Order: sequence, then structure tokens, then C-alpha cells
Amino acid sequence: MVERLDKLETLVIQECKSVEEIIGPDDDHVHNSNESHAVTSAELIELESTTKFVFPKIRELNLQTLPKLKGFYSKLHTTEWPSLQTLQVRECGKIQSFAGEYINFGETQAESQPLISVQQPLFWVTEETFPILEELYLCENDNMEGIWLAAHQKQYFCKLRILFLSNPPSVNIPDCFIHSLPNLEELHVYKAAFNELLPSEGLMGQDEHAGALVQLKELRLLELPELTYLWKKELSLAEVFCKLEILKVRGCGKLKSLVPSSVSFKHLTTLKVSRCHGFRHLVTFTIAKSLEQLTRMSVTDCKMLEEIIASTPDEVTDVTVFSQLKSLKLDSLPILSRFCSGNYTLVFPLLEEVIMKRCPKMEFFTKGKLSTPMLHGLQSTKGEYIGHWEDDLNAVVQQLFVEKVFPSSENLELSSINIQQAWNHRLLATQSYARNLTCLTIEGCHNLNCLFSSFMVRSFVQLKKLNIENCENLENVIFVEGSAEKETMNPKLFRVLELLMLKDLPKLTRFCHGNYFEFPLSTSLSIESCPTLKTFISGAQGINSEIASPTLFDEKVIVH
Repeated sequence: MVERLDKLETLVIQECKSVEEIIGPDDDHVHNSNESHAVTSAELIELESTTKFVFPKIRELNLQTLPKLKGFYSKLHTTEWPSLQTLQVRECGKIQSFAGEYINFGETQAESQPLISVQQPLFWVTEETFPILEELYLCENDNMEGIWLAAHQKQYFCKLRILFLSNPPSVNIPDCFIHSLPNLEELHVYKAAFNELLPSEGLMGQDEHAGALVQLKELRLLELPELTYLWKKELSLAEVFCKLEILKVRGCGKLKSLVPSSVSFKHLTTLKVSRCHGFRHLVTFTIAKSLEQLTRMSVTDCKMLEEIIASTPDEVTDVTVFSQLKSLKLDSLPILSRFCSGNYTLVFPLLEEVIMKRCPKMEFFTKGKLSTPMLHGLQSTKGEYIGHWEDDLNAVVQQLFVEKVFPSSENLELSSINIQQAWNHRLLATQSYARNLTCLTIEGCHNLNCLFSSFMVRSFVQLKKLNIENCENLENVIFVEGSAEKETMNPKLFRVLELLMLKDLPKLTRFCHGNYFEFPLSTSLSIESCPTLKTFISGAQGINSEIASPTLFDEKVIVH
């Protein structure tokens, strides 16, 4: 039967529930077939000379959903697939090992001495078995205890470009296997119990391991709950991932860091990380500087992530240019407080899309300087813009943070943030926006020109203390919406305000203009170092309007 398959190019065997072997005993031309697993050395020598199967034209072999398949052939044998490029073994639950190195047992065993019975691998291989195999998929083979059974580290899969492992053996990938793949370009590992990607043993000081994964262009590590590191820190593997273009990591809950800081991602274009709850930060500043080709970054659902780029104790002011980044997504990061807290200058010359949602602790984007010349807004979902955009990503992130904390806060302090306004126009109509606020301190917010809208003040029903200090550009505390005539008919009352302090406000000209206020419970009013303050409340309309007769207090201010 085997001889009749010499022109076959594709062999697909799937959903055959009773198949135990691919080749039966009638195909081997061995007259004295022995069904026992224990055979003599003399018989093995005969098998070596007569049982070799060659499939000269097959380019694709697919073995799928064969629950009783135990092996390719029941006796010791070799196979040759000189044209095979793609091999897939999926849902073959009885297979215990994928590949084993064929050894001439006749040279090592005494004549007629029985060999120990073992479960054979699916393939016995030599250097001639898969000479041009490029793609290997091993998926959902539940009882497979090992990928590779061999005593030697030989490159039997030297042409392999793509390796896909789904639910592989519970042990780590053997170093004799992963390091025998010098041309591997894509590695996909899904639902595995690995605790490390690159084994530690045997790597140091051995030239044969120097090229491990240096050709890799795509790496996907998905649902690896036991993965704690890709390799141990003491291993010097600086060239690993040097050509990596796509990195996707998902469901690796014990992974503490993405890669060691010695790794350079100078060719990486796509980075996606999700459900990695062991991360405190995503990359170090050193790694971030190598991301010159990165075009897309997505970080979602990482419960312990505090920042994307980690700062260092000995940080210095430096410039990092993400020269190709066009899209950034941050989603479901409950304690993320900033993209970068270091005093670095971040430049994103091509950044066009920033999507940020469910990041309630995000106070600011970066502590240092920021440049995003192509960005036109912040989005919660694609196409839905949020916040008040004034060409400043840092400012809109801080503004949204303030809007989140206002409604729920009783005591709130805003210090040294770059917001340009502390309200959102969509919230102006509600009188419950800051209804719980009792104490508010605003200090060092130098981009503020006006602090609150007159509509927002209506919600200050519980405010008792208001302290405003060191805001260099603040000119008005309250900006009146609408015409002055209509506003006079709707007086804004600080009914429970007890303490008001205005300090170090060099451009403040008035507390408010064109309105009427009462402070029935006020016990303390402090105004200090406000050199341009001309009147507390002015009847003039407009933020920049001139004050005709400057008087600090007039009939518009009622203090009991």
C-alpha cells in the first residue's frame, strides 16, 4: 500500500475514532512480524534494514481527532518525508511522545538480549526524516508527556519556521529541542504549564546554543498560568528576540516582568499584553528606548500594573522617541496611575490614536515633557472622544481624573497637575456633580485660568473649606456662564462655606465677575500675595473685562 502513495501530495486523516496506526503490519514486508513490544536485537537489525517508509511527494500531513492513535507504525522504523512542509497533529489523545531519535540498538545490545518495552513516539526520526519541514502544529494531544525523546541535541528540524504548541506537555520545552531550531520565526504557545520558556540548563558557555531564537519574528504566549520568567536573569542571552516584530502575551498571571532589561526590541512593531496580573510595570526605560519601530501597543486587564515605563532611582532627564507608534490602547487597568513617572521627555511624532478606558487611578500620562503633534483627542472607544482637548494629552488625562474623583470625594487636594479646567461641559447642568465635597485644596496648577463654572458652583452644597494657592495663571476663581442679567436672578450661594484662602495668585484679578454671592457661615477669609486683585466680585462682564471702579467688597458680597 505504501508504494502506491509515491505521488500523494496531501495526506489528511481526521475524525477516525478507531485508527491506532497509520501503517499496519501488512505494509512492512517483514515476514516474521512480532506483536510483542519486547523484541531482540537481531530482529531490530532486520527492521533497520527493511522498515523504512518514504513518502516522496507529500507536502502536508494532517492527523486530527484520532483518539486511539498510538503511533505511526508499531515496530521500530524510520520515515522519510523529503517534500513535507506542514505537519499538524491535533487531538490525538493516546500519543505519549511526538518524536524520538532513532538509534541502532543492534550495536549497543548483546545478541538476542530483550529490550525494555516502552511506548514508542509517533515518529522515529533521523536527519533525513523532515529535511524541509517548515510548519509544525501540535495541539490538544492530552496524554503527550514529551515533545522530544532523544539523548542528543541534533538539528532534525533545522528548517522549521513556525512552531505552534497548544496544551503541550506539562514539562518545559526541552533545550535539545528549542535550540535545534536555528531558523524558527514564529513560536506560539497556548495553554501550557511551562514555568520558563528557555530552559536554564546547558545554556551557559556552549556555542551550540548561541543562536537560540535569534531569527524569531513573532512570539505568542497565551494562557500560561505558571510562567514566571522567559529565562533566568543569570543567563546572558542578549541576542534573543533581536529580530522580534510581534509579541503577544495573555493570561500569564505569574509573570513578573516581560523580559530582562538586557533585551532590545529594536524591530518590534506590535506589542499586546493582557491579563498578566504579576506586572508592576511593563518595560524598563532601557527597553523603552529600543522601541523605535513599535507601531501598536495594547495593554489590557492587568490588575497590578502601576505604570507602563518604569522609572529608576538614579533616573536622569532623557529623551525617548517612539518614532513609529501610531496606536496606544490602555483598558481595564485598575491601579495604573501613569504611563511613565520618570522625568523623561517622551516624543510620539506619529501617534494618532490613544484609547483609554476603565483606568480610574490614571492621574497623568507622564511626569516629564510630552510631544504628540499628530494626536487630536483621547478616545474611550474607537471614534468616541472624551475630555476637553487642547492639544495636550497630559492635561486631558488629568482633567478626566479630576472629574472622576470630584463626585465621590469629601476631601480633595489637586496639586501640581496641568489641568486647564476642573469641569466638563457635559456635567454643567447637573447640581450633584460635587455634592459630597466638604474640603477642596488646589495648589500648583499653573495652567488654570478660571477654576469653576458658575453652574458647577451650584453643586457645592456641602463645601466648608476652599483653599487656592500658587496657581500662576489663575485670573478668576469662578467663571460665569450666560448673560450677567440672567445670572443676577440666580444667586450662587456658598451656604456652608466657613474658610476661604487665596494665596500666591499673581494674576488673580477677582474672585468672580457679574454675580451675587452670600457667605452666611463664613468665619475666615484670607487673601495673601495676590498683587493684581482689584475687587472680590466685579459687575463687569467677560473674563478679560476691565474693572471700572475697583473696590474689594461691594453690595454683591454678603458676609454674615
